[in-house]
Amino acid sequence: MKQRGVALLAILLVVAIVTVLAVGIAHSNMVRLGLTERRQESAQAWHIWQAGVEWSRDILRQDARRNSYDYPGEFWARGIRDYPAEDGKLSGIMIEQQGLFNLNNLAPHGQTSEPDVAVFRRLLTRLGLDPALADTLTDWLDSDHVARPGGSEDATYIAIQPPYRAANRAMNHLTELYWVKGYDAAIVDRLRPYVTVLPAPTPINVNSASKVLLEALLPDLDGSQTDRLWNTLQTEPCADMICVQRLLPSGVSSNGVAMAVAGQYFLLRLSVTYGATRADGEALLARVGGMPSVVWRARGLSQRLDIKNPLGQAELTGGV
Repeated sequence: MKQRGVALLAILLVVAIVTVLAVGIAHSNMVRLGLTERRQESAQAWHIWQAGVEWSRDILRQDARRNSYDYPGEFWARGIRDYPAEDGKLSGIMIEQQGLFNLNNLAPHGQTSEPDVAVFRRLLTRLGLDPALADTLTDWLDSDHVARPGGSEDATYIAIQPPYRAANRAMNHLTELYWVKGYDAAIVDRLRPYVTVLPAPTPINVNSASKVLLEALLPDLDGSQTDRLWNTLQTEPCADMICVQRLLPSGVSSNGVAMAVAGQYFLLRLSVTYGATRADGEALLARVGGMPSVVWRARGLSQRLDIKNPLGQAELTGGV
């Protein structure tokens, strides 16, 4: 009887072990299956994201065929929200970048541009920031090692732990501001809607510039004149610089800072939802010549998508 009890206990133990192993194997299989599904969803989401980039490039190519100027009321600037794409949903917007102040204009090709420094100082002041930030950034960008009044060169950065040196070259991305003396997250966030970083010196597109940037660009205008100019450009954008000059009062100029009515660079922000997976990313597009090229791509969004007036299904299917 005792032997039978031991045998029964052994059988129960074996059954318990087998059950635990079976449950463990089943759980592992479920985990592996879930990971496989997530990988497949992620791959498909990024496939749709890349398709969105190619679609945007073609939209810009077609826009260049229609006219030679750019303003925020055009088709490409409207954006899309939850557009059906291969069983996923695509949202995104393009922002013309020459309506912003290109920080690399402060020292094009390593040489300081004082007219652009003056514009940036005025922009900082209008945003409630220290205008001396223009000097520290100019020193970061220019090729010399001589500090401007209020600026900072290698000696400042070598004293930091861990030490580093001023870049003395153009920036590649706005996040590089965090390395520059005086710039922190709050200041970068305050600047973000008004500035950009582009791979070449660029004129300011007055058709898409904010009222604040126009004030900094054209300091000889009073407040009411700037308001009238900005309101006019919002509803009747200029097709050429002759139109811009006609809108400006006699004797008013940009004091040596280049202006334009079109843009070559566009920041694309895209978000894709596919199943339980989301793919967010940005790309800088350069429209020079024929088909726009991709300057860079980056995962994640520097700002949330703000699509106020998205294109409708009928507008999208009706062609661009």
